[in-house]
Amino acid sequence: MDRGKKKRIHYLINKKFQLKYAATAFVLMFLVAVVLIITAYYSGWVPLVEKLSAVYPQGMLTIILRRLSWQLAAAFLLLVPVIITASIYLSHKIAGPLVRVERAARDIAGGNLQIRVKLRKKDSLQELAQAINEIAESVEQMVGRNKCSIEEAVKILGSLKSELQQRGGSAEILNLTNRIGNCIDDINGRLSNFQIS
Repeated sequence: MDRGKKKRIHYLINKKFQLKYAATAFVLMFLVAVVLIITAYYSGWVPLVEKLSAVYPQGMLTIILRRLSWQLAAAFLLLVPVIITASIYLSHKIAGPLVRVERAARDIAGGNLQIRVKLRKKDSLQELAQAINEIAESVEQMVGRNKCSIEEAVKILGSLKSELQQRGGSAEILNLTNRIGNCIDDINGRLSNFQIS
């Protein structure tokens, strides 16, 4: 088996979303069925009954129509699990990627800039995953450049402090360099919360 290909194991990834999707599909199917039944009744059954009442006895026509109604109801009930199963399967193509995108966004917000969203070829939300990956990469590069700049500033400030101490610089200037050093340490501490490659 190809290790790169991931097989679906669980189809209910985001139960609330997927069951809501399935319920919406069911309600839509039910409404369509009601509209079709009403349309068929008034445009087909009523004229048909009027014409056939002369051919068939009234009791026989009632039995035929009742049997046909039960067959239509049974067909509708057989379709319900098929529609719900199909809607859960189809919603999985959205819910699975949505869960991965959400996890990646939380990881990135937590400082892990190395994370990337990986989706299957046929999954939905490819563009969103690509956009999040580009954001993470861009921020990772920016943080990396900032860390390099901070390291350079620390070196320059260290050299400046040494030079000032050797030349007997004023206490006020040494105090300012210490404050600048504290600001740099603060920024460096904040940047250290980010995980970059």
